[in-house]
Amino acid sequence: MREGNASPLGWIDRTAVFGAAIVLAVAVLSWVALDRIEERTRGDVESSLQTVLGTTHAGTLGWAQDRRDHVGHMLVHAEIRDPIRALARESVPPEALRTSPDLAALREALAPHLAQEGDLAFWVVRPDGRNLASSRDADLLEENVLAGAAPDALERVFAGASQWIRPLRLATGEPACFVAAPVADEAGTISAAFVLAIDPARRFTRIIQLARTGETGDTYAFDHNGVMLTEGRFPDQLREVGLLRATGREILSVTLYDPGVDLLAGERPAGPRGELALTRMAAAATAGQDGVDARGYRDYRGVRVVGAWLWDEELGIGMAAEVDVAEAYASYRETRRTIVSVLTVIVLLFFGYSTALYLRTRELREALSSIRTLRGLLPICSSCKKIRDDRGLWNQIEAYVAHHSEAEFSHGICPQCVERHHPDLWEELEAEKAEAASGHQALPGDEG
Repeated sequence: MREGNASPLGWIDRTAVFGAAIVLAVAVLSWVALDRIEERTRGDVESSLQTVLGTTHAGTLGWAQDRRDHVGHMLVHAEIRDPIRALARESVPPEALRTSPDLAALREALAPHLAQEGDLAFWVVRPDGRNLASSRDADLLEENVLAGAAPDALERVFAGASQWIRPLRLATGEPACFVAAPVADEAGTISAAFVLAIDPARRFTRIIQLARTGETGDTYAFDHNGVMLTEGRFPDQLREVGLLRATGREILSVTLYDPGVDLLAGERPAGPRGELALTRMAAAATAGQDGVDARGYRDYRGVRVVGAWLWDEELGIGMAAEVDVAEAYASYRETRRTIVSVLTVIVLLFFGYSTALYLRTRELREALSSIRTLRGLLPICSSCKKIRDDRGLWNQIEAYVAHHSEAEFSHGICPQCVERHHPDLWEELEAEKAEAASGHQALPGDEG
């Protein structure tokens, strides 16, 4: 009886524990799997960012070298080289420079090149940094923009090395990047530098942006102060938050400050932009530290992005490849939502099953508790037949049994006790029985 009562409840308890263990194991394995998926996704994001950045860097280096080679090939042509030599050799008075035949010949020879490439201007610069020739009369004999903003680059040109120079702002306010090459006289002495101004929004920006991916992926270049040197992907957003004028361009107009808040969400930075620190990426790159961050940091909009960056000492610029965290981890988050949803369904089903099991167990326990059975040795008086309980008290047998079981008593008397204790009643009962028996024998129908 004990085994029969305990077995169903024991099986139910074991089933509940086993089910809970399975759900717990599934939950633990799910979280471990999610951690591994996240780690692998982060590795893939880092690899993708570094690939984009490497492709962008290689493309920029190739384009800059191509521009240097292009200028070198231009200077091979006599119609360009000879007027430059003549202007460098002759001491033309300032008032006569505008009408110099050599300047006119040089402008005529360069006009097709400027038109074909979309270049903004050219200069011939003396060793003292002043312009011997220019596509604009206003620049003649004025200090060249490179002499003031990039003197080291100009010195390298006069030392014999062609240079690509990062975007700077011209006197007209236009941004331009530059290619400069040395010009030697007939004796081989470098007497001038030939400089072309290139619109950075045409080729430079396009090269930088070529490898960007996705809907929020952006690649851009910046200088040692964290000022953007190319067009970015979000000019409309920058105008919306007030970082860019309605008709402005991002080149040389946007500094990569970390606003500390999400500007696109309508939040405002704590202080003036000029007092803010550079973004994590820009601060590291301008310090000469290449890196990648796939965990996320705020960009100049305050949006959390992942990114890779480098600093190119030869070009004098930094480059970055970034993408919004939301897009970079979209597939992982979708996978996580799916796994969590499935796990949630499993947990809910288990709790539903556990609840039903609990209710059924309670019913069984209540049923078992209603079955009260006497078992074991009962100390009973051999004379009066009273039973001694656990407290040492002697109880009438009917009281003891009623208390320890579901049985109820209805009192009667057996024939033996009637004969022994009530002989008169016994005789009457016997007479009635005899009379009934004789009456049965004299029934009508037996006589015939």
